[in-house]
Amino acid sequence: MEVVKKISIAVFVMLSMQSCMSQDKKMECLNEVLKTENKELTSTLQDSIQSWSRRELKSMSPFNPNASKWKIDALIENSSSDKLFGWILQIDNDNSKDALDYVKFYSGEKRDGKWFFYLHNMPKTWADREDNGNQKYTFEQLSAIAKKEVVRGGLVNRNCKIDDSYINGWIDREGRNLFEWHKKFLQSSSE
Repeated sequence: MEVVKKISIAVFVMLSMQSCMSQDKKMECLNEVLKTENKELTSTLQDSIQSWSRRELKSMSPFNPNASKWKIDALIENSSSDKLFGWILQIDNDNSKDALDYVKFYSGEKRDGKWFFYLHNMPKTWADREDNGNQKYTFEQLSAIAKKEVVRGGLVNRNCKIDDSYINGWIDREGRNLFEWHKKFLQSSSE
């Protein structure tokens, strides 16, 4: 019985190590993908966000320069270059320990040769400053949080490639029509 117990523990430890190594390897793969940047598309997204913020569209006030510092940390296209997924890092300008910093996920799709970006109806992960010694998070810390979450969620497959179904799923998921929601968003106000 004791031998079986020791073997079971050894197998569990080996599988755990392989799983951890696998996640580490996937993180390395993601970091390699992120070295390649589509500067033109990133610039277009940044311009769109700034325009939406200036127009005071619904939920865009956090992107106002008076509210936060933000940057696009990742923009990853699927293999057919017609859909994308990524995240934006936001550090609130409020210096209080109660303020939250964020990772805002977004998606996008190309329709008739034009890109549409969807920030609304997309999740965000908040970073409580209390967990960071009551200090603002840095872009590096927020980036690490985002990468860990998407790797755990399946963005990188076992072959060290971006999983198209992960990216496409944000757009093609049944019951979601981000394009129609986007048209309504463009008519919204911050009220």
